[in-house]
Amino acid sequence: MRAKIVTAGNYRTLEEALLRDLKALKNGNPLRPVSILTGSNLQGKYLRALLAERTGGIFNVDLFAFPDLLSAVERSSRIPALKGLPPFAAQAIVESLSASGNVPEYFSPISGTRGFSEAVIAAFSDLSEAGCTRELAVRLAARREAGPGLKSLLSLFAAYRRSVDEGGGDIHTRFERAAALKGGGGFRGPLLVYGLYDLNARQWDLIERAGNSADVTFYVPWRDEKWFRFAAPLVNRCRARGFDMEEFAAEGSENLRPAEPEVFSAPDPEAETFEIARRVLESAGKGIRFGEMAVALSPGCDAALVREIFGESGIPVQMAEGSLLESSAHARGALQLCRLLSGDLSRSRLVEFMVSAPLAGVAAPGGGDLSAAWVRESALEGMTGERGWQAENALLAGKLSMEAAAGRCGGDLPAAAALAGGIIDKITERGFAGGAHSWSSLAGTLSSLVASLFEEGAQRDEVCRAIEGLAGLDSLPGGASPPIFPSFVERALASTRGFTGRPGGEGVAVLPIEGIRGLRFRALFIAGMTEDSMPGTAGRDPFLPDEARDLLEKLQPGALMFSRRSGRTAELELVFRLACSGAGDRLVCGYSRTGAGSGREKARSSFLDLLEREAGVGNGAAEKAGSRLPSAFEGLSESDPVSEDEYSLRSAAARGAIPRGLAGELFFSRGLRLEEARWSEFRLTPYDGVLESPGAASRLAAMLGESGGSYSATSLERWARCPFAFFLRNILRVESIEEPERILSIDPLQRGTLVHSLLQRLYSNLGENGLLPVGPARLGRIEDHASRFIRNFLDEYASCAPVGIPAFWEMDRDSIMRAVMGLLSSEAGEEEGLVPALYEEPFGRVFEASPVSFDTGSMNISFHGRIDRIDRGDGGRFRVIDYKTGKLDGRDDDMAGGTALQLPVYILAASAILGLPLEKGTALYRKVSITGGKARVSFDGAKWGELGGKFAGILDVIVRGIGGGLFFMYPDPSRCEYCDARGACPSSKRLLFERKALRDPRAADYLAMREGVEGDE
Repeated sequence: MRAKIVTAGNYRTLEEALLRDLKALKNGNPLRPVSILTGSNLQGKYLRALLAERTGGIFNVDLFAFPDLLSAVERSSRIPALKGLPPFAAQAIVESLSASGNVPEYFSPISGTRGFSEAVIAAFSDLSEAGCTRELAVRLAARREAGPGLKSLLSLFAAYRRSVDEGGGDIHTRFERAAALKGGGGFRGPLLVYGLYDLNARQWDLIERAGNSADVTFYVPWRDEKWFRFAAPLVNRCRARGFDMEEFAAEGSENLRPAEPEVFSAPDPEAETFEIARRVLESAGKGIRFGEMAVALSPGCDAALVREIFGESGIPVQMAEGSLLESSAHARGALQLCRLLSGDLSRSRLVEFMVSAPLAGVAAPGGGDLSAAWVRESALEGMTGERGWQAENALLAGKLSMEAAAGRCGGDLPAAAALAGGIIDKITERGFAGGAHSWSSLAGTLSSLVASLFEEGAQRDEVCRAIEGLAGLDSLPGGASPPIFPSFVERALASTRGFTGRPGGEGVAVLPIEGIRGLRFRALFIAGMTEDSMPGTAGRDPFLPDEARDLLEKLQPGALMFSRRSGRTAELELVFRLACSGAGDRLVCGYSRTGAGSGREKARSSFLDLLEREAGVGNGAAEKAGSRLPSAFEGLSESDPVSEDEYSLRSAAARGAIPRGLAGELFFSRGLRLEEARWSEFRLTPYDGVLESPGAASRLAAMLGESGGSYSATSLERWARCPFAFFLRNILRVESIEEPERILSIDPLQRGTLVHSLLQRLYSNLGENGLLPVGPARLGRIEDHASRFIRNFLDEYASCAPVGIPAFWEMDRDSIMRAVMGLLSSEAGEEEGLVPALYEEPFGRVFEASPVSFDTGSMNISFHGRIDRIDRGDGGRFRVIDYKTGKLDGRDDDMAGGTALQLPVYILAASAILGLPLEKGTALYRKVSITGGKARVSFDGAKWGELGGKFAGILDVIVRGIGGGLFFMYPDPSRCEYCDARGACPSSKRLLFERKALRDPRAADYLAMREGVEGDE
C-alpha cells in the first residue's frame, strides 16, 4: 500500500490540509476521481458542504463511511450480497444458545441473568473487530495457555459465529469476506482517510485492500502531547509501515485558535440544561444561527431532557428522535401487556397496566375513569390474584351488580368490573403459556391485543409495526421463548426512531460528544462535565478483560489487534480536546453539582482543569464566583452568596419587590408570592383551606346542592375532627387506597366488613329458628347454634375471598368466633326484652328509603346512611345497634364536640323509620372484638330534651362551616398520625393554626364546639 500520513492538532487545521491536497489532485484534471473515507455519515455531509463551498464543486469526489467503503469493495469484486440478519438477531442467537444448553458449563450459572446477552455480544464484537474468525477461535480455545474462562468464551464465540453465518451474516461477516479477497479494492483514484485516529483490525485490512489499487493518505488529529496519546498507536503503526509523515501547519494558523472556554455549574441536570438553553438563545441574539451551534452530551447525559427543555424554549434541534418507549404511552402499555402475557400476573403489574396504559373504553358516562374505579374497588376487596384473577373479578362483579341493583352504588362500578374482566379474560386466554412458539406468533398475539385494547391512533399503529417487526427472527434456527420475549419487545420499542431536523439545517445539533468528531461549530456547549462521566471509570470487561486481550495477541502475533478498556480515559480525553477545538466563537462547558433526583454531590471533570490551563486562564479562573449559581444570579457582586439557597434566603428576607436577579426564576418568584400570601396575615386565607373567591363559593354551593343538602353522620364527624380532611375526602373526592399484595392476614377494614355481614346473617338465622331475643334461659342453645353457623359462614367466606396464610387465618377465625360469642353473652345478660327487627336498614337519599331530617331552628338538615340493626320492644321501645370491631372509647350521651354524631343521627333515623317517638329509643355502639376498651357506649333518646339543643348547635356550626368554605387544618396529635390526608398537610400546620385560627373570628364557633373534647389541645 502506497500511503502517507498528515497530522495536525485539530480538525480545523486538518480541513486545510485536506483542501490543499484535494485542490492539488484536481489541478489540471477536475474530473479526476477521488474517494474520501470519513468516520460517520454526519461527518461526510459536513465535509461535502465544506468542500463544495471552498473548492467550487466536488464532481467525482465520493465520500464514504466504512459501510459504504465495504459495499464499494464488494461491488468491485462482484461478491454476492448477503441476506443479512434481522434486527435483534444477535441477542436472539445468544438467548437460543442459552435455552438449548449450548452455553459452556463455565457460563451456566450466569447465562440466564439479565444483561448476559448484551455483555457477551459486546465481547464478541470486540473479538470480531480484532480480526478473530470462527476457525481461529476454535484453534485458540485449544491452546493450553488459555484459561477456562477464555476457552469457554472462544467456544461460545465460535458457536455464535456459526449461527450468525447460517442465519444470513452480519457486518463482521462482510468484513471477513472482504479481507479474504485477492487483488485491490477497485478504486480509480486516490483514497483520503480523513479524521480517524483509531482503526480496528478489520477496518485496517479494508483500507489496505483498497490501497492495493489506490494511493492512500491518512489525515490524523495528532501531536506529540498528552491530549493525543490515544491516537499514538495508529501513528506508530503508520510509521512502522514506512509511510511518509507530514505535520501540517496552515498559513495563518494563529487565527484558528479555539474559543476561550467558559465554565459554569448548576445544582442539577435540569438546571444545567436550562442554563445551556439560555446561553443558546443568548448566542442566537448575537448573530450565531442555530445551525451553527451544537450541544455535545457527555456519557450519561439525558438527551430526552435536552429535547424537552429546548422544545419548551422554542429552540429547533437536530438530534436523534426519542424512542417509542420514551415518548409513547402506547409503547409503555404494550410492554406492560407483554409481561402480563408472559405470566407475570402480579397485582402490581396488573394495576400498573390498568392505570397507565391508554385503554379504550375506560371513560365512564359520568366522567370518571373505569380502570381507576376497578383498581380502587379491587383493592378494597383485597384482590391479589392468588385465587385466579378471573375468579376473583367474577366475585367482585357479582357483588357490585347486586349493590347497584339495590341502589347502594352507581352503574359505573359494575361497568369497571366488566371492563377489567374483559381485559383479564383476554390476557388469560391468549397468554404465552408453555410449549413451542414462533417469533411471529408471539408478536402477532401481542400486536393484535394492543390493537384491540388500546385507543386508536398513529402511535398505536407505530407500536404494532415495531412489535410485528420481531417476526423476522423466525429466519433463525430455533423458536421464541416466552420468558425472554418481553426483553425483545423492550428492545424494539426502545430503538431510536430516526433523526429530528436536517443535518446542517437550521437547528442546534445535539449529539453524543463522540459524534462531534470532525465537525466544527461557531458555538459549542458541552454538557455533563463531571468526573464520573468525563473520564469516568473504564471498568473491567467481564468476559474479555485486558489481560485476556494481551494473551490473545501474544498467542496469534500480527493476526489480532485489540482495543483496551484501560484506554477509555485517553480516548475521552482526545474526544473532548478535539470537540473543544472545533468551537469557533464560543465554547461553554457545564456540569451539575448533584445527580438527577439523588442529591449526591459530583465533582467537576479534571479535563476542565487541563482545558483552562491550555487556554491560559488558570485552573478554575474561567468559573467565576457567581457561576456556581444559575444564570439569573450572575453579576451580583455586592453580596457574594455561597449558594443559590443563601441568595434566595437573602432575597426573601428583603420582603420587598422580587429582586432583579430573580425576575426570570418563575418557580422561585411564584413560590415567594405564595409564601408571602400564607404568612403575611394573621387570618385564615385560601392558602389555609378557606374558600373566599365568588367562583369557589358558587362551585361549592352547586356541589352541595347536587347532594340535596343531605349528609351522612360520618361526613359530619369528619369535618368536626378536621375540616381539611373533609375537604379532601368529601369535596375533592381524594381517597387513600392500600394496594394489597400477598395477603398475610385480613386487615381491619376487611375484618369489619366480614363481621358486619356475619352478624346480619347470624341474627336473621337465629330469628328464623325461634332463638330471639337473646336471653339467659336459652343462651346455651343459642351458643351451640351460633358456633356451628359461624364456622360454616367463615368456611364459605374463606372459599371465595382472600384471607391470607392458613396459620394467620386460623387465629383470625378464633378471634372472630370469640368476639361474636362474647357479644351474644353480653346481650343475654341485659334482659331488655328487645328483639332484632331490621338489619342494614338504609335511610335518606336511597331509593324507597325513609327520609330523615332535623330542624335546628335556623336550617333543615337531611341525613342519609345505613343502620346495622334496629331492635323493637313492647311499649313502643326501640334500640339502634352499631357494631364496632375495634377498640371502643367515648362517653355515654356525649357528642364529643361533633366527632360522635352517629348515635343521635341513628336515633332520629330509627324514629322516622318506625314511626315512633325518638324519646322511646336508645342507640348503642357495641364492641365486637376481644380488644380492650368499653363493651358499649350509649345515647339515650329519653334525654333528647336536654341534648337536642346541643345537637342542633353542633349541626349549625358544621353545616354552616361546610357551606361557608371553612376547610382549615385542625392539628390533633392523637389523630394526625393515622390520618390518610397527612401527606397533604404542611409540616407547619400547628404553627399556622395557632397563628391564624385562634385569631380569626370565622373559626371561633368551631373552636367553641371542640372546646373540652378529650384529646384536643
